[in-house]
Amino acid sequence: MPDGKSLDGYLDLHAADGTSIALPGVSDTRSYSSGSGNGGLDEDGNNADGIGVIVTTNAAHKLTLADGDTVNLNDAMSNAATVMVSAVAQYYTGNIVVMTQSAYEHAFDADFAPNADLINVKSGNTNEQIAFADDIAENDIYLSVMSSAKQERDFAKSFLIFFVMIGFIVVMAAILAVVVLYTLASTNISERERELATIKVLGFRRREVHGYVNKEMLLLACFGIAIGLPCGRGLLGFLISRLDLPGMNIVPNVAWFCYVAAAVLALAFTVLVEAATNRSLDRIDMVGALKSPE
Repeated sequence: MPDGKSLDGYLDLHAADGTSIALPGVSDTRSYSSGSGNGGLDEDGNNADGIGVIVTTNAAHKLTLADGDTVNLNDAMSNAATVMVSAVAQYYTGNIVVMTQSAYEHAFDADFAPNADLINVKSGNTNEQIAFADDIAENDIYLSVMSSAKQERDFAKSFLIFFVMIGFIVVMAAILAVVVLYTLASTNISERERELATIKVLGFRRREVHGYVNKEMLLLACFGIAIGLPCGRGLLGFLISRLDLPGMNIVPNVAWFCYVAAAVLALAFTVLVEAATNRSLDRIDMVGALKSPE
């Protein structure tokens, strides 16, 4: 990145907590020698002080890098240099290293020779942005042209099938929840016919009998929600951590209203099942149930 230029509108550098990251220069030294005890020298004896770069999250994870660590870089001409990691930026597709022009020249001891143009198209229309990139690609002076708008569109299309699969899984999970709740409720009523017939004989009204059983189901549903939501979140984090995607960083970000919706749906299914099983409570034969053996 040329010195004095802004990345606004081109690249959003921010930490995992959303804090913006400023691109460091050569003068923005974070004394590496204070933490290494070797006077700012790397294992090869090269001075890494004052050359700050920003690496992306996935690259930092694969290489076990953190703020203040050093990393070896190779440029397009296979020149090697050792630089210091000033910050780790949240980045989702690809792995890049961002540094200023002066940092590059100081690290590789060579003049900065730009080999690409970074163009910010003002139009907010995605089709116009893609058409502009296609027009540039027809120019022979460019070896390749990459459009972020086209990448975003293609990425969304390729992941559409996953969204369909997720919707299908959610629907099947809802059906399974209803079936399981209904089966448990029916089994609970059939196993306790003698007890329920007894409280009917003692004078409990129909609504009181319904409440006697339904409150138990609601309480169990609340326990299931309280245990299931954190366990589901933990399972999601574990499954994503097992994914080994060198060029992609997947961050699980579940909005609070998703948890609320899941809890509300679980309670709604419970109420629906209760309404369906209340008929079974009304049909209990008190005389036959009391005569039946334990």
